Amino acid sequence: MNETPRYRYASDKIENAVFYLPFAYLYRVRLGTPAKLLSWMLLYIFPTLFFSACLWEKSGTNMTLFLADYFLILIAVFGIYESGYIFNDTLSIRGERNPSIRLYPDNLQYFYMHLPHVFVVRGAVVLAALIGLCIINNNSTAIVITVGAVVAVAILFALYNNWRSAYNAFLYPFLVFSRYIVFLIPFFSSIENGFNDFDMLVVALLFLCFPLLNAIERFSMPRKRFAFIKRIIPEEESKTLFRVYYYGILLPVLFVVLYSTSSFAANMLCPFVLLAWHRIVVFAVTLRYTPKNYLQG
Repeated sequence: MNETPRYRYASDKIENAVFYLPFAYLYRVRLGTPAKLLSWMLLYIFPTLFFSACLWEKSGTNMTLFLADYFLILIAVFGIYESGYIFNDTLSIRGERNPSIRLYPDNLQYFYMHLPHVFVVRGAVVLAALIGLCIINNNSTAIVITVGAVVAVAILFALYNNWRSAYNAFLYPFLVFSRYIVFLIPFFSSIENGFNDFDMLVVALLFLCFPLLNAIERFSMPRKRFAFIKRIIPEEESKTLFRVYYYGILLPVLFVVLYSTSSFAANMLCPFVLLAWHRIVVFAVTLRYTPKNYLQG
């Protein structure tokens, strides 16, 4: 029985079309402001595109194919992610004691009346993106594995959504990184012969760029703040400064470590520099006022 709902409306009005349009649900229901959309692009689009491009440069494929692959993977992965968000915001909440309510009553009513249509359309978009990915790459081994990785994202999200416990935080790092690493798979040097050092370096950098930070923060949610994380993130507001420290410490450490390797190139730290500045700017802004939907999980 739902007792004390926590209302998390990201937008003043949410159109029912968000149930069908790619990225519409993400923006209107989960983000809600241009500032948060920009932040999402810095945290997700830029790192995945940047590190995919690092591998693509050595793969020998043309830029048009690279961009097409990236776009189709993005459509497929976030088609799955948005479906997971929808499931969580409409069906999972019915079994929670203190659910987060992100949709207005008319949205929920519409969804329950059109539930099969919503997921059929969502599934069709994901399927079309994956079929297109296979066609333009002639069903290469790397692409078949990429499709499998996209399916794994769906499986992980289903497990996460149905594990209604604070301890699902231990699954969260795998879920988060699954939607990042999938972009790299088509451009690994040789999947058949194993990964080389550069492949592994790019994977590690992508993980450190944001998924690790996000995973740490997941152990510090308002409803369940794990004891081992309270020292560095004692409350929600602490996350802003913690993010500054994360990049402020990680950036020079990575520079020193990578400088000693043969694969080092200064431009590989660009995402970390950009995100460090992003966190500093956000910290400075929040000293004066709290932006709409900020730290609204």
